[in-house]
Amino acid sequence: MVNRLIDEDLDYEAKITVLSKEVAARENDVELKIGNHGSNQFNRADTLFGELSPALSCYNVNYYKLEIEVDPDREWIKGVSNIHFTMVESSDKIRIDLFEQLAIDSIIFKGTYFVYERDLDAVYITFPRTLKRYEKVQISVVYEGHPLNPDFRIWASGFFWQEDESGNSFSQTLCQGYGAKAWFPVKNHLSDEPDSSSVVVTVPENIIAVSNGKLIKTELTEGKKTFHWQAKSPINNYNIAVHLGNYISSDDVYYGKDSLEKLDLQYYFLREDSTLAMNKLSMVPKMMGIYEKYFGTYPFVADGLKLVQSPYPMEHQSCIAVGKYFDEQLILHETAHEWWGNSVSIVDNADIWIHEAFATYAESLYIEETLGYDIGQEYLKSRKNDIHNDYPIVGISGVNHFHYRIEDKYFKGALMLNTLRHLVNNDQLWFSTLKSIQLEFKHSSISTERILTYISNKLGKEYKTFLDQYLYTTKIPVLEIKQANGQ
Repeated sequence: MVNRLIDEDLDYEAKITVLSKEVAARENDVELKIGNHGSNQFNRADTLFGELSPALSCYNVNYYKLEIEVDPDREWIKGVSNIHFTMVESSDKIRIDLFEQLAIDSIIFKGTYFVYERDLDAVYITFPRTLKRYEKVQISVVYEGHPLNPDFRIWASGFFWQEDESGNSFSQTLCQGYGAKAWFPVKNHLSDEPDSSSVVVTVPENIIAVSNGKLIKTELTEGKKTFHWQAKSPINNYNIAVHLGNYISSDDVYYGKDSLEKLDLQYYFLREDSTLAMNKLSMVPKMMGIYEKYFGTYPFVADGLKLVQSPYPMEHQSCIAVGKYFDEQLILHETAHEWWGNSVSIVDNADIWIHEAFATYAESLYIEETLGYDIGQEYLKSRKNDIHNDYPIVGISGVNHFHYRIEDKYFKGALMLNTLRHLVNNDQLWFSTLKSIQLEFKHSSISTERILTYISNKLGKEYKTFLDQYLYTTKIPVLEIKQANGQ
């Protein structure tokens, strides 16, 4: 009965294998200098990419304005990343990040062109004077090149280039784990989300470019189209995204259960898949109602919500990439990330389970609401076979610990949450706690320890021993029964 929701003919694991083979022949011949994260072996590059060093912590990004041109035929991008930031501490030196195979043409500050130093992906900029605390600064980084191709063996990626059945570009950015530095200059650390962002992207005129937030305007010049997108909400750097395709779109409206505020819905899909898309996406309003019931009002109303057909699924904020086939499970999972991952975010990839476990658990709540409690539980139990239990769910902090098998963060994490629900044995308290997490930490970042402390406080009981065993070890819980008073 679970398969009434999940398409039986869509073997997601098999599709990942196919995708891996597709990109293997087109790799950059660049070996990333990260360690063997699957064996907890880390090197200097891992520390460089994962540690919040003084050159990163001395400033906070307020706004990214990315202006790029994408050439799908050459698999090439060029443009400028305008980074607006505020100094947290006085310094004459900051760091940004950019994939080492992407060339920097220039870095500009108030009309001055800077000399900079590169160390792998790290780019150090020294200013002619000390930037004072609270000073607001803008730099522009002009760059171009071929972004990092996906390598699903280590979950590192920048841009995924494909074509549709008619030979049109069907491509997307894809950089969770490695970070946005894989395709544009950025402060790559997860602890710093800009307050807003905009993406201005120029593409061939037969292509539609979809990005975060709302479309402000479109321009057509000399056989090319330029799309101006603007997002008004805080955003993870890996969620800033571009999707390219010969798209058509359909508009819808959703009115929330807890608010009369209108949410603009848009669906982007390839022309040849329009019938399939509209059939599959008809579930979206019901899904939004269920998620708002359990997690509260949609957290990015000002930016609307788009679901976009894509080569690969990913929770790109306000423009969810749902994959090629509109699989219901992927629609549920990636949209749930708007609450778990995009609004309530993490500060370090070691804690990525917070994103993935809660989003996977959200799938079961949709099933429970639509098909009943027993089917929701059956759905979760069916994911037990996907658990490997060979690494702890929580990774190592400060080394960008993402590049290894991550399935347990989804499935073991979701089953842990389901077990906790039944330990609490009070659904009103349990679900009010989930909603309160969203209210307390909306548009902010959180660590494992902080969310565990918050959950225990809200539930009014210490669950640390239970949670620590599931999150920090691979030990199987043992049921012990003791006889009391000779009975």
